[in-house]
Amino acid sequence: MTISSTNTTTELPGTGGVPDDSYAFTFRVDSDAHVSVSVRDSSGSVTDLTQGTDYTVSRNADQELNPGGTITTTATWDATHRIVIRRSLPLTQTTDFGNQGGFFHEVHEAAFDYLTMLVQQLQEELERAIQTGESSGVSGLTLPTGSDGYLKLVSDKLTLVSGVTPNTVSVTSYWEAILGKSDSATSLPLLDFSADGISLVQAADFAAMLTLLQAASLGANTFTGKQTLNDHLQVDKTAYFDAEYDNGTVTANFPLDWNNGNKQKITLNGSSLQPTFTNPGGPTSLTLKVVQGSTGGTIDWSTVSVKWSGGTAPTLSTGAGKIDLIFFYFDGTDYYGSALTDFA
Repeated sequence: MTISSTNTTTELPGTGGVPDDSYAFTFRVDSDAHVSVSVRDSSGSVTDLTQGTDYTVSRNADQELNPGGTITTTATWDATHRIVIRRSLPLTQTTDFGNQGGFFHEVHEAAFDYLTMLVQQLQEELERAIQTGESSGVSGLTLPTGSDGYLKLVSDKLTLVSGVTPNTVSVTSYWEAILGKSDSATSLPLLDFSADGISLVQAADFAAMLTLLQAASLGANTFTGKQTLNDHLQVDKTAYFDAEYDNGTVTANFPLDWNNGNKQKITLNGSSLQPTFTNPGGPTSLTLKVVQGSTGGTIDWSTVSVKWSGGTAPTLSTGAGKIDLIFFYFDGTDYYGSALTDFA
């Protein structure tokens, strides 16, 4: 056989069981045991599956003319999950050529093919690693151990170790080598670890470091607490919220805490219900989706200070299941409101 493709990995979205739970791959494998499967969820968390328990393998009969096959998962994974199929060979060579033995070309070629596939496997792993520049001249570089005051790489995420006290760490030779720079460490950024998260003390070369981290495919990053940007935030694709905050069904006067989210929902089963607002942290746009419950309801807006478009609060729709969208702009002091009503 020959190895005519460098592909060693297939990544596919979950099918949700439609039409089934099978996923095709197109790289050559000479044994079912050489197929490994993992599942990555929307948060970037990865679960390694066990062959025979979590999935089965069906290889195509002719791996030279029609390489690959399919794996079938025991569980059903929806499109928010990514199914990653990899060729994973043991790092051993078990073919033994005896002294003055017969020359069987297929056996020799299979051994060479195995070594080629091992090289491709290592290359795929290397392409997912952080590397120094070719001219950096640095060797033996290691990440700092995960202790208080350091970033720690955990499950493909850069995580600040919990319980740290505010501490400024100079990013010296490590990032200097990563960025391929030979100038002094003073031109590199300082990261201030504080209760509010991580803030940049010195901005020089931060863009280069950020680009490097993005290119390293570290996965989704979750930040807890207030994050401060001192410049513009550019979104190249879609910015969205994790979910619409649901305040549930109310039958009496109710609170609306705008710190729970910019997009909120409430279901009414009661007349002249009065809301109270908890202001967000600063100027922002807000949306309240009002759903009429089984008995329906109305809102008495007199308990909150809103400057309504046209000077009059909106009249809500009637009838179970009807939906109204109430929009607010909060300027840090006052609310300005308008509405779109009578959605079915």
